[in-house]
Amino acid sequence: MKKNKEIENSDRYQNYIIFEPASLRVHDADILIIGPDILQFHQSLLIELSKQKESLSKQTIRNQLLKIGQMLELVKNINQVIISKYFDRIWRRHAYITHLGESFLSLDIFQQLNKDEKYNDLETLISNRYVVDQEEESEEKEAAPQE
Repeated sequence: MKKNKEIENSDRYQNYIIFEPASLRVHDADILIIGPDILQFHQSLLIELSKQKESLSKQTIRNQLLKIGQMLELVKNINQVIISKYFDRIWRRHAYITHLGESFLSLDIFQQLNKDEKYNDLETLISNRYVVDQEEESEEKEAAPQE
């Protein structure tokens, strides 16, 4: 897969923070971060943003992250909160995930703020356009004619 900076239309990719009970409807392959790790990650994004030069766009991002922080403070069970992987806005799956959660960050902004090495690889960050359940995949392999 391409390196982060080489992806076309990175501003078209969006991820979401999804609270319970809707988080139970998200496919495991679409989860980027789950549970208490979200609190640390959210805090690290705010710290990184505070180090950058102040501008209107940075203030907008800061306000969005602060709003999400307030939502996280109200959560009773942080274990059921997830941050999804990135979805291209033209994918059919994007329409499904948008109804489940709150917009988090576009990919280009995430790349500017993220300093965590485990979230630098596009294969980790971007969801697949189509998801096939492992059970369905194994059933298809069993049903395939043997040569």
